[in-house]
Amino acid sequence: MDAFSRQEADDLTFTQYLGENMKYRSSSGSMRMVQKAASSYDAGYTTIPGPLYIVNDQVRQGLIQEPSMTEAFENAAQMDMLLSGLGTIESINAIPAWRSAKEAIFPGVDLDQVAEMAFGRPYDINGNFLIDQANDKTFSLPLEQILQVPRRFAVVQHRSKASAALGALRGGFFTDMIFTETIAMKVQKLL
Repeated sequence: MDAFSRQEADDLTFTQYLGENMKYRSSSGSMRMVQKAASSYDAGYTTIPGPLYIVNDQVRQGLIQEPSMTEAFENAAQMDMLLSGLGTIESINAIPAWRSAKEAIFPGVDLDQVAEMAFGRPYDINGNFLIDQANDKTFSLPLEQILQVPRRFAVVQHRSKASAALGALRGGFFTDMIFTETIAMKVQKLL
């Protein structure tokens, strides 16, 4: 996003499609990234003022219906493009609330099988999401709806994410992936 050139775009709205990752001391917080992108284009934006994971199914479903959330979810449901990175299980461990509740957040998931995280959900190196819809505790658009967005960009910057990139490629999670030559070479070696 730092490479976005500043320009005005009246017909553009940025929105979150999943809750806040709770990295409040980081510029990679979901809400801050949406605000930063929108400011680059003098565009409007909507945010989801709720956490990325909500274990209680009734609370999660109820919050989606709250007036403070509906505009963001309605905008997200109309996305024609999304921009994402790949998360890590280490990033879950870095947030105390998530670390202490991993089993509740990812019920039935063998965390040793997790290659990385896409759209807040764990997946393996073969491109299979490891959480089923019935047990998904992610506060976001449903995964099926996210995967219907016509353009889904992923930016992978860290060479340690070669297996994550391979899993995402195998799963077809993204229509476009941008990564370095080093990551491309590591992915090729993993094939």
